[in-house]
Amino acid sequence: MTLAARIVYLDRNILGDIRTRMICSTDAFETIRNAVRAGRIRIPLSLTVLEETLPIIQVNSSFKKVGDLQIVRELLDWRGVCIRPHVELLYEDVMAYARGAPLPSRWKPINFTPEEVLSPPPEKLAELSGVVDVTKDQLARNLKSMQDAEQAFKDKFADENGKLKFAKDVTFPNIWKGLSIGIAGDLAEYLGVRHECEARGLAGLLELRTVKLYVGYGLSYGYGKFICDERMTGGDSRDHHHTVQASVADIFVTHDAALARTLKRIPITNFHIANLDGLFNWLKFQERFDWDCLSSGLNFPLYVGSRRKGA
Repeated sequence: MTLAARIVYLDRNILGDIRTRMICSTDAFETIRNAVRAGRIRIPLSLTVLEETLPIIQVNSSFKKVGDLQIVRELLDWRGVCIRPHVELLYEDVMAYARGAPLPSRWKPINFTPEEVLSPPPEKLAELSGVVDVTKDQLARNLKSMQDAEQAFKDKFADENGKLKFAKDVTFPNIWKGLSIGIAGDLAEYLGVRHECEARGLAGLLELRTVKLYVGYGLSYGYGKFICDERMTGGDSRDHHHTVQASVADIFVTHDAALARTLKRIPITNFHIANLDGLFNWLKFQERFDWDCLSSGLNFPLYVGSRRKGA
């Protein structure tokens, strides 16, 4: 039986976990590499993942530097393209919907190698280190902004004990039903094509995977942080970018349990959430059964246990 290659999106923390496991065994690395070479899976390059890997150029550990370079070079697809940035995907998809045109390509040409980015020559090191520092500052400011918004929300709606007055009555399905179309319309308005999208039906925007994941992540994230009182972290703003870029994928692999919960709440089909152990299980399962089994209600453990957010 010939199985079609499935697209797998690896969160940055998965790359860090593969590297850590290589201290004791290369099984994780070799299992994924063999699946890539056999054409069973494809792991496209994401600029967001690359951005989050870039700080490796500032560490002193040769093991970490060599390990990350090997993992990124041999597991990710470097055949001249990467997934388009999340802002481009959203903009082009909404514009195509407004015009009744086909969706544009998911891919963006690239003209650099992993060595040029993760093992740069001395003359490029300062420039790339500057990018790392700017990114760190952006993440810190984004986290502060989200924390301020959360506090303002609680100041307005919490009781004297700090508990939300209505939390027990709020469910995510109701939030999705009540707000998703409106937020999709707000996105169209921001991009200047609300009238055109209304003419075609704002609900149709949510049939676009990029828009559904963009809207779904925002609502699910707010539900988790504001209603369920989940902790915010510095990398949360980049998770929104990951989510939209992962619209190209069949499986999103992460060890961030909070992100996994956020994504699982989104009502989208053919978008499976896994961690590294779950990915291994699936690769073994795929040897004997077709992918369709995973989409037909089979209770298959793609997300195994709970792991903390990795480096």
